[in-house]
Amino acid sequence: PRGELHLLANASGREVVLAAAAVLGVLGPIGVLPVPDPTGRLAGLVEFEGRAVPAVDVESLFRGVPRPAPAPRPAIVVAGADGPWAFRVDRVDSLAHLSATDLLAVDESAPGLQPRYARACARLGDPARLVPVLDAAAIAGRLAEDRTAAPRRPTRGKPKKGARARPARKERRR
Repeated sequence: PRGELHLLANASGREVVLAAAAVLGVLGPIGVLPVPDPTGRLAGLVEFEGRAVPAVDVESLFRGVPRPAPAPRPAIVVAGADGPWAFRVDRVDSLAHLSATDLLAVDESAPGLQPRYARACARLGDPARLVPVLDAAAIAGRLAEDRTAAPRRPTRGKPKKGARARPARKERRR
């Protein structure tokens, strides 16, 4: 048996693997439209098949912070529970069939990767070469949860229609 088909990519010099079954498409280098994000994990929005799709830099899953100025980069669009998500990488390398014997479960000791983002590590060729297998659907779900749970910043500007204005402070008399 050949095993399940996976997509191999590279993000900031780190190899990652995604199950091909979750992939909706691969975009060539594309920029993002920055949007406010209370978590700081969302790089912005990209266009995919006429829809605005949230995009996250795969690098931010390892470092915890996105790149400051997102340059055009390739993106792997995956199916999430609430719609598609784009995972930005530096390059998409190849496809590979991975069998169950090629996969090792990820635990809390996985270096540089939060287990909430990877379901396993894949052995690619050399037994010492372990590459995280990102769980695209789980990542998209967790990022969506984080966005809704994050505290919102108060907005400034004009009060909403019907909102009561604060009374002006009285000036002190001399």
